[in-house]
Amino acid sequence: VSTKLIERVRGRILLQVENHGEAWYVNPKDDKRFYLKDGVTAYSLMREAGLGISNVDLSKIPVGFEDRFSDTDSDGDGLADKLENGLGTDSTKKDTDSDGIDDKKELLANSNPLGAGTLGSDNSLINRLKGRIVLQVQSRGEAWYIDPSDGKRYYMRDGEAAYQIMRFRSLGITNTDLSKIAE
Repeated sequence: VSTKLIERVRGRILLQVENHGEAWYVNPKDDKRFYLKDGVTAYSLMREAGLGISNVDLSKIPVGFEDRFSDTDSDGDGLADKLENGLGTDSTKKDTDSDGIDDKKELLANSNPLGAGTLGSDNSLINRLKGRIVLQVQSRGEAWYIDPSDGKRYYMRDGEAAYQIMRFRSLGITNTDLSKIAE
């Protein structure tokens, strides 16, 4: 086990570049790697490694967007319907709060798409949660991954989405380095 390596990759999703691109998650809770063989396994990880978070605290973490992940966007605002469900915005209205700015543009500007004002950011909270999977306990248990590389939250609506987000947000690793992280 390499302590220096684990410090660098804690909470990251690793893509095994010398094999077939297998994905691994390094759980920041125990510093062990978890094999993400498919969507069902990724979903299982969300439930096992997930940490409950209130809506107020979750709103203090900026939303990340993964453009390689395609999904239905009924209102054409640039946010997938299922992401809008997770955010609480209206997937049938481009501009949920009717302020003249579409929902995605508001989020990109750190503006509140649900009403007036801006979305606050809490760097202390973000730093504590980097690399964690959080579950909205005041909602329907929506799962989010807090990417340690940018401190943003990525919505994982289901197992397949979790698997894709984790693969897209991954960091390449060699077999030799991967073997230095306990399973």
